[in-house]
Amino acid sequence: MKHLIFFLLAFVWIQSSASAQTKPSAKTGRIEVIFNGKMTFNELVKLRLDMAEKGISLSYSELKFDRNGGLSEIAFSVNCNDGFSGSAEKSNLNNKNTVGFFRDYENKDKPFGTL
Repeated sequence: MKHLIFFLLAFVWIQSSASAQTKPSAKTGRIEVIFNGKMTFNELVKLRLDMAEKGISLSYSELKFDRNGGLSEIAFSVNCNDGFSGSAEKSNLNNKNTVGFFRDYENKDKPFGTL
């Protein structure tokens, strides 16, 4: 009888542990990324890592920089890993000529787009 109780308790514990590990985390809020001519290579690397921590895959297929190290041209792809993805490119970047994307977890009408 002790073995049966132990077995049942172990089974319930394993089941609850497995379901707790596979349950997706709820994401809220809005993530917005805007690339401009002031961004440096190091900032782009950090941004990519920050997005990965949030579950968003960001990749760059083309990067060009001006003589001061500021971003002048970009082509990127983004995958939110929840059904939303896209890509964009832009040349002649500066402070007013920008490009980017957003993922809004609370806006059902427009949850993802490029800027």
